[in-house]
Amino acid sequence: MKINQNDRIQHIQRLFESNPDVFDFNKPEVLEISAKGSKRVTAVLPLLHHDVYGETVLFINEKIENEDLKEFRYGWELSQRQRKLGVSSRFLTAFDKQHKPEPPYNNISTDPYHHHYEIGNKVLRTETFVQSLEDVITILRDYIISGDPYHSNHRFI
Repeated sequence: MKINQNDRIQHIQRLFESNPDVFDFNKPEVLEISAKGSKRVTAVLPLLHHDVYGETVLFINEKIENEDLKEFRYGWELSQRQRKLGVSSRFLTAFDKQHKPEPPYNNISTDPYHHHYEIGNKVLRTETFVQSLEDVITILRDYIISGDPYHSNHRFI
């Protein structure tokens, strides 16, 4: 399927609107979906209140090249609506499709799909079956609905 930035923005908007059991429609000031340059789409989608983490978001960063979704990072993060947080402070977990040729990543056989599994640590990663935004929304739905905390030993392989 060939895509462009506009297609992805509309797709993300539709996913947001069609998942009221995951996303918080009452925080329009948090919602952001936009094109960055000529090849990226980024988004911050507010999630419903989590019993353990409170206000969280789904952070989306996608790179489109030659009409294909070349790379992505889908991260579950603490919201920064009320105060700014550093990358490690807000990071819960993330799913990526990115090649990492530079050390220390070149010795890890999780390219291109991988899961950053340790809360607060965007370096450690393991292989994953997660290959789409829809997969991530399904995973987050379970955490949001149950209110259960994410644990670093949770794997999606």
